[in-house]
Amino acid sequence: MSHLLGIAAVLAASAFFAAAAPKKPRAPALPQGWRELPELALAASPGPARVESRRAYGDPASGCYALTQQVSGQGAKVDATRAALVAGLRRRGLEVRGDRELLTVSGLGVEGTIRTELRADHGRLVAVSAACFYNQRQPDRCKAQCAGLLDRPGGGS
Repeated sequence: MSHLLGIAAVLAASAFFAAAAPKKPRAPALPQGWRELPELALAASPGPARVESRRAYGDPASGCYALTQQVSGQGAKVDATRAALVAGLRRRGLEVRGDRELLTVSGLGVEGTIRTELRADHGRLVAVSAACFYNQRQPDRCKAQCAGLLDRPGGGS
């Protein structure tokens, strides 16, 4: 049951600075057994950034989950944005390793990887992220499937 807290923490931390209703991007090619999980694509909360798109996927029977999103913010700084994401994950009880584009997370019954590409676009910072994580139900299977989904942040959206 603790893995549900971990899933909620990863999803909540990824949404910590988003302010608008997300639009629906094109779905990535999903591994066999995966499906869209709209109930995990948390609604945006008030903040200085705008959610351009957000979708969640998974194979709950295997314990595999993923979130893809694109978020932008006026005047945001790359280093500050990365630091805020790491701090948000740690506040929710997850151990975070890595830096720059690739972070690994573990704790609360889950482990996984978050890949985020940040770029400046006419004064706005755009973050395209893909988070893929899993519990201990079928970790080897999920880890292999996550590797394919993380090849392109945002799942091709």
